[in-house]
Amino acid sequence: MAAGRAGAFILSVVTVMAGALPAGGRPAPPPRVPKPVELLKRAAEAAADIEELQERVTVLAFIGRAYHDTGDKPGADRVLKQALDAAGKIEEDTPLFSALNTIMSVEARRGNVAAALKAADVMENKRSRPELLTRLVHELASEGHFKAALKAAELLKGRPKEWALAAVEEARAVALARAGKIDDALKAVPKAEDKYELLTEIALAQARAKQPEKAKATLAEAARELAGEEGRGRMLQKSSLRQLAAAGEPALALTFMDKEKSPALKTHGLLAIAEGLLDGGRKEKKP
Repeated sequence: MAAGRAGAFILSVVTVMAGALPAGGRPAPPPRVPKPVELLKRAAEAAADIEELQERVTVLAFIGRAYHDTGDKPGADRVLKQALDAAGKIEEDTPLFSALNTIMSVEARRGNVAAALKAADVMENKRSRPELLTRLVHELASEGHFKAALKAAELLKGRPKEWALAAVEEARAVALARAGKIDDALKAVPKAEDKYELLTEIALAQARAKQPEKAKATLAEAARELAGEEGRGRMLQKSSLRQLAAAGEPALALTFMDKEKSPALKTHGLLAIAEGLLDGGRKEKKP
């Protein structure tokens, strides 16, 4: 009886499998994989049903960024306009600021300063708008759109304008360091507002250029710009130690852990160095 039931079961499975095959007994073709733009279209359609406006704006902005990354400029323009239209319906300043900041960040990545400034105009609060513009300057400069960043900075006044212009110059210097133009980057250090950021980038450039002694001196100078446990924590948060290790200078990175008394910071620092070594190993394995 058991053998009969087993045989019946096997026969039923074979029958089901045979029914799943198309005529001729060949396997069905695999399901079609949708293209990214098709999925983005569906995502934008789904976003229209998100009731919370700030969340809808944020999602639409990210969809617009994805369209941009695929090279579909009209698609990015269309979805980002939808995001801005939705932002215009937000009544409270705090969620409106967050929503507009997200849109402007995406537009900065695209280098579309006109669209970013149009988004800033939606913020009627006179105190919040300069902060939005300042963030825009930083975003544009970090993306390498220096002329656009300077144009946005000119819309500010007083100290915010001075800080914004200084941020553009620092971003230029960081770009020089990353390009290996170390001497040019060093010239910008005296006037830099955030000397730590620039000095660590220069130290990393020196490490990549196989100048460990210079990198050590520069990084020590960067460390002196920070004070106390909060400053040392920032050094770890900026991934300086991880980047040094990845650049082939783990011993240099370890020198900053030797005198560390905080168990938490020492743990994070050693972890960062280990991760940097793993990063460097992955790069070497790439064909």
